Amino acid sequence: MPETARLLHKGEFTELWYGLDASSEPFVRKFSAYPGDDKLENEAAFIRETLPGPAREYFCQVTRAERDVPGRSFSYDMPYYEGRLLRHIAVDGNIGVVESVSHIRASITALKTTLYAHPSTEQPGAFARTYYIDRVAKRVDRYTGRTDRVLDITGANAGELTSMQLDPLFRDIISRPSISLNGRRLLTPLAIVDRIRATPSLMRTMVPRQGSMRLIHGDPHLGNIMIREGTDKPLFFDPNGFHAGGDMAYDIGKLILSLDYLEPSYEKKLVLPTVSSRGGDITVGALKSFIDPDLGLRSREIVRAVIEDVLPEIFAADLVADPGLLDRAVLAADLHALAAAHTFIPTARPEMALPLLLYHLEAANDHLDLLEEADPDASARSVLLPSIVRAP
Repeated sequence: MPETARLLHKGEFTELWYGLDASSEPFVRKFSAYPGDDKLENEAAFIRETLPGPAREYFCQVTRAERDVPGRSFSYDMPYYEGRLLRHIAVDGNIGVVESVSHIRASITALKTTLYAHPSTEQPGAFARTYYIDRVAKRVDRYTGRTDRVLDITGANAGELTSMQLDPLFRDIISRPSISLNGRRLLTPLAIVDRIRATPSLMRTMVPRQGSMRLIHGDPHLGNIMIREGTDKPLFFDPNGFHAGGDMAYDIGKLILSLDYLEPSYEKKLVLPTVSSRGGDITVGALKSFIDPDLGLRSREIVRAVIEDVLPEIFAADLVADPGLLDRAVLAADLHALAAAHTFIPTARPEMALPLLLYHLEAANDHLDLLEEADPDASARSVLLPSIVRAP
């Protein structure tokens, strides 16, 4: 990188650096964070080779790619785009709710009319097993394992625990089949996956109909979508490289998950849990919500509009053929969050890992209960979506 380079973003798997080329034109270089990691190379290949023609105007360009970067494995360059991410637009009080929702609608519509217009060659059952069951189990299993370290955590507040304390506690929690949260028994992530796998009705929900198998982005949360300066068009970053395609619900789940954190001050409102270990059991109390239930009116209006109007309208025809599409997306959001919660521990906000895990453990347990209690002859599309819209 040139001497003018500066770090823009450091994520779990990648880093973004800003620089000026020989003509003083700004560009962004994206690096793999780990040697031998092929995710970024797969991403660049998806943009260059798999994207259908109509989708290219909505995705960042790859202007240069390099293998065998010392200590990095792979990097690629893209232009430096001026604009604002949807996650910033959505919480900007100077931008109207209607305008914010229109940008979200336009972004989903762009995916629907470009990527989702192309059928997938992936088999529905294989995709569900790989990405909703095995992938989540594999990611969670990396962080299981009891620790020999003695933890004096009786009545401890999660915000007072260091990363060195949180890591073994987190591992201890997810290594158990269940924990007690606010007096209720909750299945932990691997037990949730086992419950889905062992329950025929839940597995039927998680396996998409063939018509829902399309080319997909893989990670279209609001932080990966920019509205370019001077335009109303969305620009997508960080596709996960599903060259054979996948389930549209996988994408929708990432969007739903990012809607959950629209409140701009949610970190300040984080209700940190108290944790106790008694008689070999983990008991968690004082967790009201990851985000304060009394969300701002703006956030509630945006979430309500997207959940109640935008998604059902855009996917109306798909829901006729696959009534479980949006419920599967809600469960996918739960599973995405459970698989990613541990990644907060090595960051500057390690205290967020435990509330994030617990918040989505409760949501996933609730959603599985709702699906099993639902009338099998009724349309499944309305079973879980109402739970996403928070009451005023």
